[in-house]
Amino acid sequence: MGKLSRKMAKHQQKNKEGVVNQEINSLKQQMIEQIKEEKYPEAIETMAGLAQCKCIDAEVMYQGAYAYFMIGDYERAGTWINNTLTYAPNHVAVRILLARLCLLEDRIEDGLAVFDFVVEHYVSSLTTAERTEMEEILEYYGRNEADKLQQHYPHIAKFLQLGNIILPEPEASPVVNEVAAAEETVFAVKADSTSDDSIARAQAAVAALKNLALKASETVQVDELKKKANTVVENIGTKAGQMAEALKDSVNEAAAPFSSGDTVAEQTKLIQKEILTKSVSLAEKIRLFNAFSGAAYVDDRLEDARQLLNAALELDAEDPATLRNMAVLMSAMGHYQQALEYVSRLPVTDFVLLDRLHQR
Repeated sequence: MGKLSRKMAKHQQKNKEGVVNQEINSLKQQMIEQIKEEKYPEAIETMAGLAQCKCIDAEVMYQGAYAYFMIGDYERAGTWINNTLTYAPNHVAVRILLARLCLLEDRIEDGLAVFDFVVEHYVSSLTTAERTEMEEILEYYGRNEADKLQQHYPHIAKFLQLGNIILPEPEASPVVNEVAAAEETVFAVKADSTSDDSIARAQAAVAALKNLALKASETVQVDELKKKANTVVENIGTKAGQMAEALKDSVNEAAAPFSSGDTVAEQTKLIQKEILTKSVSLAEKIRLFNAFSGAAYVDDRLEDARQLLNAALELDAEDPATLRNMAVLMSAMGHYQQALEYVSRLPVTDFVLLDRLHQR
């Protein structure tokens, strides 16, 4: 290709990109206007158009989460809240939306914990509208549960000016702030407050914090970082162990499912047997298989994780959560085409998941 041809091709490519960018900006503005006019179904359709333009934008994800929330589709709202936090962990508005979602689903303690986190880390950056919204929501708890707020949620208590609240001095190290953000991102994953889901979240938190420690070591003194990060990991690991014991009791009330001589493969088979024979609903069995698979995934026992997910798919071959987990697992095992096959079986195409697989 000659110099002139290369120049023309480059010019055409820039023009094409410019047209796409104009379309994306137009759709973004359209979505904002639709949200303002409370045309939430239309806003969701616009988000789908942005996805077709391969637009991965945290603000668009937040607007989508808000639209789903306002039409009462709390499951999809939770999914898009988590997507937003994945790409923008410091997005204040989506954290407030997460807190509102928790309160609506009677996860009061979770909702208050998120609000307390927002006040602790972002109170100075709250807009007038955000501050007013939080005051209106929290006023009820300040009036009826002031003692609990002062004892367990001191930042909310200070925000509402309840009594004389003395807050602990914040840590100077940037590790603490990043760890808090990592914990909050993990917490944002929408799940029922059952032990099987809790262990999966706790195990995921451990992995997230270990990755955080590796990343932060490039900019912070290594010794200080390890001390801070390891403390948090150990605390979460302790909680995960406690939840694992509770979950083991749930799977087999009569006796522990393992014997000291069992190999890991034998333990996996015993887990499958215990779950399949347990007198619980089909959905509960699928959740248990996914929870134990998540624990195996964190421990790098990928084949055991695959067996457990396969068992879940035998119960429901179209369960969206299991299909998503299997897609991530296949990608981790190096089976990219198989991962895409699982994605293609999802009822709705998940662009965030596709982007994650594409980046591997």
